[in-house]
Amino acid sequence: GTTDFVLRAINAEFMVIPTAQNAVLGTPSTPPDLGGAVGALATGYSIGPNLISPRQWIQSGVSPIGTYGPVFNYEWRGANTISYMGVQFSIGSEIHYGWVQIWAYPNGGWIREWAYDTVPGQAILAGAVPEPSGWALGMVSLVTLLAWNGFRRQCR
Repeated sequence: GTTDFVLRAINAEFMVIPTAQNAVLGTPSTPPDLGGAVGALATGYSIGPNLISPRQWIQSGVSPIGTYGPVFNYEWRGANTISYMGVQFSIGSEIHYGWVQIWAYPNGGWIREWAYDTVPGQAILAGAVPEPSGWALGMVSLVTLLAWNGFRRQCR
């Protein structure tokens, strides 16, 4: 029920606008400009607190004419380019990291899929789908075992 990011296309610009304290992984513009370029990440890029330079977490900027954010730049240009965008957002007071797979074309794009790590502060690899936690797997195993024992008793 919360908007974390807004994707917007205006003329030839395609941009992402992080809301609140959320951020997108990219290369910041030089001051006085706010925003920057959204980084097109390859599969397996580590998205988290420790970044590879020159990538940084970029939050939205506010200009006199309204809100704008990092723009999908030349890294995304090309026919049928599929890359990942790194995102940082909060759930409650905890920071989470995730990725959005985007199929980009010269004046826009499509979101194909996304994922984030449910463990706060845990880095995620672009394109990786986090496995369920050990606790969740244990609960599923316990429920399955109890159901199986109940089924066996009914069959006797």
